[in-house]
Amino acid sequence: MLIEHSCEPNLIVGGKGESDYDNWRSTYATKDIRQGEKLTADYNCILWDRTESQNAAYCTCGSEKCVGAKKGFKYLSRNEQEERKLWGVTHMRDKGVSPQIGEALSSHVREHLRRMGDDVMSSSSSSSSSSSSSDDDSSSDDESSSDA
Repeated sequence: MLIEHSCEPNLIVGGKGESDYDNWRSTYATKDIRQGEKLTADYNCILWDRTESQNAAYCTCGSEKCVGAKKGFKYLSRNEQEERKLWGVTHMRDKGVSPQIGEALSSHVREHLRRMGDDVMSSSSSSSSSSSSSDDDSSSDDESSSDA
């Protein structure tokens, strides 16, 4: 199962899991999904920091709500963060959704995100091992630019 990013997704994830890595438990459709339609989630809502991912920089989803990047929740403005938190809560409540309904799809989505997280982690470890071989000046430049 492949889940692509969209700033206006057709899936939303919610709830609390058993660990920080599984920080959600249920997956809900935000609208009717037709057979063959791509499943989308807002990576900025479900991942805190994806800057180590090779494709995190730019978002080209084309949505009216597009924020231009899919770096993670950490990098959204305060207003963008609040809008996404509020949208998820009110959307599920307005639809009368029970938490149990979202659990059927969740294991598939969770597995996809684990694989995606493993890709980010392996990318991170390979970039950190290559940066450790560079001189001190360039690695300090990298650190200061990531803080910005």
